[in-house]
Amino acid sequence: AATVSSGSIYTSADSGASWTEDATAGARSWVSIAMSADGQRLTAVEGSGDPSYCSVYGSLWTSSDFGASWTEQAGLGSECWRGVAMSGDGATVAAVVGEGSIWVSTDYGSSWSETSDPAGGDDDYSTTYNWRAVAVSSDGTTIAAAHQYGLWTSDDSGATWSTDTSYSWSDLRDIAMSDDGYTLAVVEYSGNLRTSSDGYNWNDAYNGYNDLNSQDWQAIAMSADGGTMVAVATTGYNAGGFYLSTDSGANWNKAVFGGSASLNLVDVAVAGS
Repeated sequence: AATVSSGSIYTSADSGASWTEDATAGARSWVSIAMSADGQRLTAVEGSGDPSYCSVYGSLWTSSDFGASWTEQAGLGSECWRGVAMSGDGATVAAVVGEGSIWVSTDYGSSWSETSDPAGGDDDYSTTYNWRAVAVSSDGTTIAAAHQYGLWTSDDSGATWSTDTSYSWSDLRDIAMSDDGYTLAVVEYSGNLRTSSDGYNWNDAYNGYNDLNSQDWQAIAMSADGGTMVAVATTGYNAGGFYLSTDSGANWNKAVFGGSASLNLVDVAVAGS
């Protein structure tokens, strides 16, 4: 499945050989889409493509028939959605709102719970978080949500949340998670790429040339087992490009496409395991 900003949702049932445009939800400012392992259940959200501010507000939409038809979850209101993720069976869905809340459903989108402040008011931080991205384990138990300056994790499908305030983050952009929920990877805009095997202890990416720092990172993805990771950065202060790790993030190499390593890449995905 794919979304087009200011366009439609497209689905393919033949591994991408052909695509069908869905007319149910119409042309909207789509920013993120998630799909169950069998492709039957999908969730897509509208929002602003620029994470630095909210200029577009819209709805969260769900489909239970492989994308043939879509239902607007109007009860969640019009929000500046940033990202959505889903468990393998599609039962657990998590979505985040820029300058808003984390929303979680554990019943295929029939009902939703809102977490406006994952700290529950027990810290000195603002209760308004500029959420950027979210990831969900295959069984739906582990959820990780990244906001601009921090990362929160839940091991009970969003019922409670925890964070490590001893670690300093700067302008987080994206997060990826292995199927078992143990391996995590995040990227910062004009910052670093970091990986973790437990969600609390983090390692800076390394490729022997020290050119992974201060990249304008846009997106990161990993295989089901976390062994293969890919990350992309746009051209900016540094050259940007596509980086690949095949050892769970221990070492990274830059890939070259069409004779150029400096492409303006904005998103990436990895197949299964």
